[in-house]
Amino acid sequence: MILGRRDIPNDIPSAPPWVAKVLEVRAADELHVYLRVFWLYWPEELPDGGRRPYHGCNELIASNDMQIIDATTVDGKADVRQWIEDDEADEVLDAGQLFWRQTWDARSRMLSAPREHCVCRKPFNPDKLLIACSNKSCRIWMHAECIAADAVRGAHEANELPPPITAADTSADIATITNGTESAPAQPAPKKRGWLKKVGT
Repeated sequence: MILGRRDIPNDIPSAPPWVAKVLEVRAADELHVYLRVFWLYWPEELPDGGRRPYHGCNELIASNDMQIIDATTVDGKADVRQWIEDDEADEVLDAGQLFWRQTWDARSRMLSAPREHCVCRKPFNPDKLLIACSNKSCRIWMHAECIAADAVRGAHEANELPPPITAADTSADIATITNGTESAPAQPAPKKRGWLKKVGT
């Protein structure tokens, strides 16, 4: 994988460097060297796409979009890993690791679907915590926020309290009211990405 310079035409201002997989190197002479590449896209760069809630901050999308580029536009080597979501793997990606798990077909303009997890049947954002139940009859990977929301709902029901207000009930950019004063919503602490520890039930 290589990192391309930002002087390759890019419609997104202040976008990160382009990333590509080199398929072939050809040269007419030492001053005219060209690379045939497949592009990896940042989620924001996909047509009709954009970053979705499950995309990690260092997540790329592999594509079959091929192009010939001048070798002088290359800044260096990029360390990019394919992340295979497997229930049996306790793989943890380093915080700065570039990775891909989805593909985009440039001909059909179709994005592959990521694997669904948890009782909510939604994909997993690797920047957030995912917990696997060690109970042999369960063995399901669950979003930490789904576990927490279920615990809060259970506590409200057990104590005959009204249903709790969830993030879905309020806009993320609205300030919360605490003790009569406005305060910004608390930001989650950054976590290591990837599959994390299993817990028993």
